[in-house]
Amino acid sequence: MKVAIGFLLVLSAIAALGTFISQEQSEEFYTFHYGQGLGSLLIRTGLADIYHSKWFIALGILLCLYLVVCTGIRLRARKSRQLIGSVILHLSIVLLVAGALLSLATGADQDVSLLAGEKTKLTEGALAGYTVAVDRFDIDWYDNGSASQYISDLTVTNKKGEKTKKTISVNHPYRQGFIKIYQERYGWEVRGKVTTLEGTQTYALREGEEFPLAEGQSLAQIFVPNYDVESRSLQSVTAAPKNPYLALALQAGGQPMDMRLLQKNGRSMLGNMQVTFDEFVPYTGLRVKYDCGVPVVFVSFILALVGLVLRYLDDIRLKKGGRHG
Repeated sequence: MKVAIGFLLVLSAIAALGTFISQEQSEEFYTFHYGQGLGSLLIRTGLADIYHSKWFIALGILLCLYLVVCTGIRLRARKSRQLIGSVILHLSIVLLVAGALLSLATGADQDVSLLAGEKTKLTEGALAGYTVAVDRFDIDWYDNGSASQYISDLTVTNKKGEKTKKTISVNHPYRQGFIKIYQERYGWEVRGKVTTLEGTQTYALREGEEFPLAEGQSLAQIFVPNYDVESRSLQSVTAAPKNPYLALALQAGGQPMDMRLLQKNGRSMLGNMQVTFDEFVPYTGLRVKYDCGVPVVFVSFILALVGLVLRYLDDIRLKKGGRHG
């Protein structure tokens, strides 16, 4: 039992490191923040991705084995309700660790952003081979202009080509086997045209995206769903698109050279080009997760409750009896 407790303390200490060391970042990130030597050491030792490292998973497996051994030793003792409760508690810890390790070893998640009518093939881990299509996406608004609900009609195709249709919203995810799809967020795609002497190009940009132009220039944008004409602030008055405007900036080397503010269906000169703001459409942001360890963890909590009741039931009865006496 002392060895098992030792393993548990070591695992807890190592897991705590994950709250201080940023996990699953690029090699450049660790070199920049920790220096060349320490950054390389973190990557080589697996401390940059603790929860998926082989040695961390191996320690968890050893902990489970020692707990099973401890349980076997206790079963040799005289049988009693308290002993059975203690054994069940030990098994619940084994299942809890096993479920967590299963999630770490096989779990996968992927964020996707799709317009109505678009689909994408998933690529992460156990999700690879699945396809998610958005048939319809709607946003419901409160009277004050804030979003009350996001609703997506999905078609999910598994690796065998079998299709499942489901309507999801915030707090009502898609569930199929070990896969869940959460309605996480929404955004806007703005569309328009850029006309130069060489011709006309159409752009379609989402948050944080830029449209590349010739000679190292680019077109950056900020979409304002409800522009306040009086304050002229790029901070939207409401999330609902009641007075949509688009701020377009011509950039070179990451520095702004010129900027224009366009109302929907508006056009203006920006540098030596003409730009238009033609339309905007909402897209849905989905979080797709695969986790086969969740049912195991759920069962472990049920077993823990049963074990606690059996382990301490007699003590509770004695205390109640003493109070009545």
